[in-house]
Amino acid sequence: MIGTNGDETTKTPIQLRVIHPTFLGEMVLPLYPEMGLSGVTASKMDLSWQKNNNAETYVVDVSDNPSFNTILFSETSYDSKFTLKGMQNNTVYYWRIKPENSCASGDYSPVYSFQTGISNCSIAFEATDFSQASMETTPGVTAFVSMNILDNIIIDKIIVNTDISHTWPGDLTISLKGPESINAKVVLFTSPCSGDGVPDIQDITIDDAAAELACSGVAPAISGSVAPERSMSLPFYGKDAFGEWELILYDAYDGDGGQINSASITVCDLQTNTSTPSLQHSDITVNKNTSYTITNADMNATSVGGGNPHIYTLISVPNKGSLALSGVTLAIGDTFQQKQIKGGLLKYINTQTASFSDEFKVDVINGAKGWFSDTTIKIKEATLSLDSNTLQGVSFWPNPVKNIFNIKITNPDAEKVFIRLFDLQGREILQVTEASNNATFTKEINLRNISSGIYLLSVQQGKKKSINKIIVSN
Repeated sequence: MIGTNGDETTKTPIQLRVIHPTFLGEMVLPLYPEMGLSGVTASKMDLSWQKNNNAETYVVDVSDNPSFNTILFSETSYDSKFTLKGMQNNTVYYWRIKPENSCASGDYSPVYSFQTGISNCSIAFEATDFSQASMETTPGVTAFVSMNILDNIIIDKIIVNTDISHTWPGDLTISLKGPESINAKVVLFTSPCSGDGVPDIQDITIDDAAAELACSGVAPAISGSVAPERSMSLPFYGKDAFGEWELILYDAYDGDGGQINSASITVCDLQTNTSTPSLQHSDITVNKNTSYTITNADMNATSVGGGNPHIYTLISVPNKGSLALSGVTLAIGDTFQQKQIKGGLLKYINTQTASFSDEFKVDVINGAKGWFSDTTIKIKEATLSLDSNTLQGVSFWPNPVKNIFNIKITNPDAEKVFIRLFDLQGREILQVTEASNNATFTKEINLRNISSGIYLLSVQQGKKKSINKIIVSN
């Protein structure tokens, strides 16, 4: 922009930004934490994602379920990051981003997931030198104790325990000072229980996760677990705890004195849950326009030492068919267990009459909250063949059959036996599921209501299958 006033001329640059009314399918992709990352801190973490040149702001959602029916954290950010605080330890979270500008909103990103770590709070460091722990009744006095940490521990969380005798706690300012290498100090309490006149702070645990301070009307004024007035851990998060720490009391008034009787600091470090389950799976082969009972041979989650129950969470659902548990259609975020697969309760319902392929995605978590993330289960169309006879020891009679039909398997496995009858167009006419508990499996099947014609008999146990032609002459 150029402005003139007689002989004077002024030039002022103007920055013009042009935004498009649509996002043209451009999807914002998360950068950190990457998909499936475990051991993330629950205290404070920056989510980050790719910048979109057409976006003025970004909507960030965080949930504990991929359906996002319940959103735990939601923020509109002007930058390509969002600082997340106050999560739970050893918990799986799901997050997504949507770009926006003054004209339009884009599509949500793919859903990403991560698991927070476990705070290991097993070692406390005690104060041993109490030579400066007492304060006189004169105003402006300070008392402190030192706690030496001799190990290199990366701080995830801090917990302080102390016992303080003082005739008027409301006169005190209580602080925690880190070692010189950190150079940080945090005020824990300013004039706690001011005006109550009740003495002493007895055996308290100062923990960011505890309840807010509640003062007692009888001595001691403060006891039990209490939260500081501001976060005690965040100023020190991610730093090395090695060095000398100080718990400091300051009394600005006269007439009351006291002392620190005991003090300790616990530094929690972050650990990853290593009780991770494994998931053995293979492509599921399904005939057109049929339902298929998913078995342990298709999906089997296990853990060292057991780890039950193994719980699946649906991250995405099939596009061509659907999943049903005990007849109820499943949606994103729904769960099912390995024992339900073993019991034959999970089915893939397929209504496709043309050639197809399909898939769905799952997470698995075990009884120890070990997590296996974002696994794709592929589904493909079966090709019926009269030459397939990989399941050995199958016999059947009579053939042709009228009314009653018999099937026998010698030396069967322990897996359930799935018996299906198809017409020559690939449509499923009959399905029977039976347990296999004996050295010889036998099953009598009633075909009285089946129309006369040529059919394909499929007998499957685990991943082994036998397909043969039978003739029904009712």
